[in-house]
Amino acid sequence: MVSHLAAKSPADRRNLVEEIRGIAFRRKITYEYDKETGEEPIRILYPPVFLTADVVPALQDICLNLSRACEKAFGLFLERPEARALFPLEEDEERLMFMSNPEIHAKQPAIWQRLDAGMDPQHPVVSLRLMETNMNSVGGVHYAPAVDKLSMETVLPNLLDPADLSRVSPNDDLEQMLFEVFSRHAIRRGVPAGGTSPLRIAVVENDPDATGPTETAAVIEGLCALGADVFPARPEEFEIRGSELIHLGRTVDLIYRLFEIREMNEMGQTGALKVAFANHRVVSSLGGELDHKSIFELFTSPAFDRFFSSEERRLFRTHVLWTRLLRADFTGSPDGSKVDLPEFVYHHRDRLVLKPNRSYGGEGILIGRETDEGTWQSEVNRAMASPGKFVVQEATPLTEITFSIIDPAGDLIDDRLNVVFGFSATSSGLGVIGRASRSRIVNVARHGGLVPVLRLS
Repeated sequence: MVSHLAAKSPADRRNLVEEIRGIAFRRKITYEYDKETGEEPIRILYPPVFLTADVVPALQDICLNLSRACEKAFGLFLERPEARALFPLEEDEERLMFMSNPEIHAKQPAIWQRLDAGMDPQHPVVSLRLMETNMNSVGGVHYAPAVDKLSMETVLPNLLDPADLSRVSPNDDLEQMLFEVFSRHAIRRGVPAGGTSPLRIAVVENDPDATGPTETAAVIEGLCALGADVFPARPEEFEIRGSELIHLGRTVDLIYRLFEIREMNEMGQTGALKVAFANHRVVSSLGGELDHKSIFELFTSPAFDRFFSSEERRLFRTHVLWTRLLRADFTGSPDGSKVDLPEFVYHHRDRLVLKPNRSYGGEGILIGRETDEGTWQSEVNRAMASPGKFVVQEATPLTEITFSIIDPAGDLIDDRLNVVFGFSATSSGLGVIGRASRSRIVNVARHGGLVPVLRLS
């Protein structure tokens, strides 16, 4: 497909940039990096990435099966001490998890998640390599479909011929997919969706006034447009009446949580939230608390092979990056040989990435090949002194894509950026968000841009 940006005058290109920024701001494709500057439009990068329609079912199947494997982790956490050791929890977290009817959470998981991966869009299925999962406070639910829509309406008509444009369609809408997760779980818990009254969903954030993504209000608006009654709520605004959860006088069917259990101590009166967890009325449910990067050790260590099917193990070997919780231990290396883990990490920095086990936004990640030996040794020593706090992961090359950047003068600049993709899969769809930056640590929180990911027939 041929882009027509170069044929446009600098003035037309400047106007296009301003139009995109204005639409992005109005549609809440924004991020608040600090309170002084307020919300800023996130940079949207072009040309889009195209996935041919024939590969989408295969990607959906891979991601759906890997998401189900993540859901299975909670049952292993409950039943197997060796699995539980991979998820170092704070005392309050573990206490709540074992007091909140954990067996029903294991049997009926209600986890909304996004799998982050490196992938070459030219060879998407064979190149897919999963780096980590996000199983609560999932970002991009509004950003991804909003960027797709903006691209289809405003940008692609300036890039493509009409015949090419007719072959392009957006990916499945993440807001619609999330709504379906709520609806299925509500029916399972005895709350019929689509009955005489809409499904009532309270959205609870740890700190609604914090800087960061600004999409929550737009997600609420999108879910309401789909037929649910969705509203923001604070923990102190709930009460329990008999078996019902009440928010400011009205019954709540489900809670959509944008917080971790370990954050609840900072949130004030959380007694009603604890009851909601126990009654299995929270999405993501308790299994979402195993949103540790060390979950991939379950999938890449032979010690846990017996808990997964041969098909699951094949997917793990093909698509999940070797990952280990950093500790004093002997374990299998990426090539299968048994090694002393700390010694292996000390001497193979070019092959590895050091990551905090539970942080997000790219915080604290150290890429071995970009780090001198002395710094690597000292950071590994620091990590070893904090058991359970860090993982090491096999490094994977990120795909680099050249994007056309329009500078303030209207001139076109080619910028070659690293790209990562986030996939949310359900039985009914596959949603995709693309992000890119010059750094190999790609995240919107670090001023990365959003990449439209569209389907091509």
